[in-house]
Amino acid sequence: MVDLVPLLEFAIGLLSLAILALLVLWLRKRSLSYSTQDLESEVKRRLQQQLYAVKGAIGEQLAPHMKEFLERYESADARFLGGKPVDYIVYKGYSRAYNTDAPVDEVVFLEVKTSKYADRKPDRNEAKIRDAIIAGRVRYEVLTIHLDTDNPATAN
Repeated sequence: MVDLVPLLEFAIGLLSLAILALLVLWLRKRSLSYSTQDLESEVKRRLQQQLYAVKGAIGEQLAPHMKEFLERYESADARFLGGKPVDYIVYKGYSRAYNTDAPVDEVVFLEVKTSKYADRKPDRNEAKIRDAIIAGRVRYEVLTIHLDTDNPATAN
């Protein structure tokens, strides 16, 4: 005679798992439904974030013409690097020392932050660059790329 108890226990366990799975799916679906107000609020929040990002990018580009910059540096001494991970290299005194024997005062790696309320700190990747500079892990190197201008096949 066949013992039905193990088979019945297996069926009850399988049914319990199916009910649990359906409950989890129902709760997930329920938690993912948004009201119109929730959706409008999220869209507004994301648009505000994008606005801050655009304002920051504009601020980075215009920085050499702003009073905070001009109080410390000459606009002509700044070279924009594209914003990641450092916005500018400022060769302080370069425009004054150009084609003279005068030295450049210093080289400054400059990160521009825009904020309405308070001073902002560098993000994690910017901080790595800052820390390398502070630790003196900076050097100057010349890389020469040789072009054979006599041979038209190699002069691309």
